[in-house]
Amino acid sequence: MLIRLTEEHEQYVNFGCRAMSETEKEGTSIQKRLGSSGGKLKKYCDTVLGRSGLMQCMLYEVVMLFAAPVPGQFGAGLRSTLYPLLFGDIGPGVYFGTNIIFRRPKLMRVGKGSTIGNGVVLDIKMNGQSINIDRGVTIGDKTLLSCIGGAIYIGKKSRVGRHCRLGSFQGLNIGQRCKIGDRVCLVGAGHSYESLDIPIIEQPLTCRGPSCIGSGVVIGEGVTILDGVRLGNGVTVAQGSFVNRNAPDDVRLRGVPAYIY
Repeated sequence: MLIRLTEEHEQYVNFGCRAMSETEKEGTSIQKRLGSSGGKLKKYCDTVLGRSGLMQCMLYEVVMLFAAPVPGQFGAGLRSTLYPLLFGDIGPGVYFGTNIIFRRPKLMRVGKGSTIGNGVVLDIKMNGQSINIDRGVTIGDKTLLSCIGGAIYIGKKSRVGRHCRLGSFQGLNIGQRCKIGDRVCLVGAGHSYESLDIPIIEQPLTCRGPSCIGSGVVIGEGVTILDGVRLGNGVTVAQGSFVNRNAPDDVRLRGVPAYIY
């Protein structure tokens, strides 16, 4: 078996697969969303909070204004007190750094004792399912989690480095006790480029399927892993590698494209 997923991991993979059909029907371009009918305030609330009322939007603005940029222990305490008013679920002992950006936080769950670094972006698009961070997870400074379709799940005690980009179109699942280095890109989707008359960013999204990283995986700095790739448990990926295919348990990968050595 290529990758042994827990029952909870399987649940998020299934969520991602279901999300694909809805995303294909409705489209995913933020530019199109912001250009739709409705007032500016409604567009803003729909983009940042989903379909929430004015009071929830005002609460979000107040919390972000007075809590997000405050440094030191006072700021951390302020955020741990106020952020649960916005998030779907936050466990005890979660540390939030400064200037974190989050969109549609009611669809986010952060487990006990996790650390979210400075300048992290937690972004759930209009058709995104959820972001689920288990217990004891560390997310490094200025890392982006972009949930454009299927759910993102990060297993307990995993560590994600700084300046990473984790994308999800049909789902992204990271197992327990993984170590992901700085500047790693887990590609959630791409754009087709068949038409020469339409900018690439406006062309349809393409995706080869959910991305799954097994437990105990070590990924070096500067690695890129394409959408739809599944890495088994205990895999080690050397820094700077480009991974475009599946790998079984307990192997080492390196190179562009990556190969087993």
